[in-house]
Amino acid sequence: MENIETVVRLADKYDVLKYVNVSTLFLKGQLTLDKMCWGYQLAVNLKNKDLIEFCEDKIEKRPKEVFATDAFKRCDKGILQRILELDLVCKEVDVFDACVTWAKYACEQDDLNAMQVENLRTQLGDCLQLIRFGLMKIEEFSKCYVLHKGLFTSEEFEDVMLSFTMKEYKPKMFNPRSRIHNVTWDNRNVMECLRKTNCPKPKKYIKLQEVTSFSANNHLMLGEIQTACTYIGSSEIVGSEVGVTITECEGLTCQSTVLPTVLYKGTSKVWFGYDMDRLKVTLPQPIRIKPQFMYEVRLVVRSPNGCYYYSDCRPIVEMKNGTNIQFHRHPNLGYDNLANGWISHLLFNKI
Repeated sequence: MENIETVVRLADKYDVLKYVNVSTLFLKGQLTLDKMCWGYQLAVNLKNKDLIEFCEDKIEKRPKEVFATDAFKRCDKGILQRILELDLVCKEVDVFDACVTWAKYACEQDDLNAMQVENLRTQLGDCLQLIRFGLMKIEEFSKCYVLHKGLFTSEEFEDVMLSFTMKEYKPKMFNPRSRIHNVTWDNRNVMECLRKTNCPKPKKYIKLQEVTSFSANNHLMLGEIQTACTYIGSSEIVGSEVGVTITECEGLTCQSTVLPTVLYKGTSKVWFGYDMDRLKVTLPQPIRIKPQFMYEVRLVVRSPNGCYYYSDCRPIVEMKNGTNIQFHRHPNLGYDNLANGWISHLLFNKI
């Protein structure tokens, strides 16, 4: 890593495509979040589209972790501007706080007093207007305004407040565009992916760890996961904690050399003891599903004896608007998770 920047610049200078590609592949395998902004700046300077897209994807999905790195604080204003234009998966108030941190460091490098708000404004310049204040709650913006009084002009303050209070108002100074992750979930336009067939088939016991792998052919938002099972046992109702982890892999394979990105990790409660039990996991923030990516839902549960589900799941589910969900078999499992699975429903919105 200590030599790669020199090597890739040399390869780019003499247009040796083979070494450019090798260097890009090396960087994609070695770049960690703490160096992602450094790699992004290098990619932009070299106009390396492949590496630019790689870095942007990582920054979009893990912005809060990227914001906490020294590489982010040290990036130049042009890179900050590009980052602010990405579909960052975080709250807009986190974006604002990161910009203030960046501006304070820039002040220190220029021997300016970072406690003077006018110096922060000078460092941020037009980047401040790329923050989408309209996506904040009014309480969040009010706190930002009070903590950094003088950062906004009276016209800018009015522009933001009118965005909050007038439904039809279009901001004149700040970016009004929503980020993809902030698309409001619409219960009226839910597309239900029903994985189970209606045909009774041999019953399979729920395992300690259930894995469902799928991909989509359109851009979607995943909002809810449901399971269905049948319990044959005593009439006593038994509760169990379920660990839920959702990950994303680049490409339609689970054998990528790049570790999967964790998009969600949490726990839910399921109760066994009825004729048909269903676990509903409503995600606190819908997850962006992209074409040509593999997504994996992993459920960890200690179910009581006699708890099983029907097999013979659909390998492909066709939904409306030409959207298909394809399920995949995981090569490292001891059972066929393509034909069998506890997850019965996936609920989507189309972007």
